Parts: sequence; C-alpha cells; structure tokens
Amino acid sequence: MNTEENKPRLRSQKKAVKSSNTTGEQKNKKKKKNKRKINPLVFTLMFISIAIITLIIGSLIGYGVLGEENPLEVFNVETWMHMYNLIFG
Repeated sequence: MNTEENKPRLRSQKKAVKSSNTTGEQKNKKKKKNKRKINPLVFTLMFISIAIITLIIGSLIGYGVLGEENPLEVFNVETWMHMYNLIFG
C-alpha cells in the first residue's frame, strides 16, 4: 500500500480527479442543463400584462364584492368621475 493513496485529498484535488474522469459528452450535457435566459423585452411585456390583468381583476372584486355593486360598472367613466369627485371634490 502506498501512503499517498491513503492520504485524504483536498477539495481542489477531488475536483481535479472528477474533471479528468468526465468525457466530452458529459461536459456537453452539463452545458445543456444551464437555465434558459428570458429575453428582457419578453419579460417586461409579460410583467406589464400580468400587472394590468391583476389590476382589472382587483377592481372587479373590490367594486363588485366589497362595494356590493355590479362589477361591470367599474368600466364606466361615470363611476370613476364619481370616485374622483368624492376624493377631491
């Protein structure tokens, strides 16, 4: 028995041994596992559309359920003018 084989290896030495054992195919598989990056424009459009949808749904729920009115009245201009007059009038 060699005493060098029984010595504990350092982390950097273990990584060197592991990387020397991998084949080219395994390296390609590791590269393919990287997460796909989302295009910033697509991300921005998705964020804005989700924000608008949640705003509309929140308005419908707030006006219809909490306000006990017809939820579709939230789309009337008169409703918003009335709320503006209540706040600033």
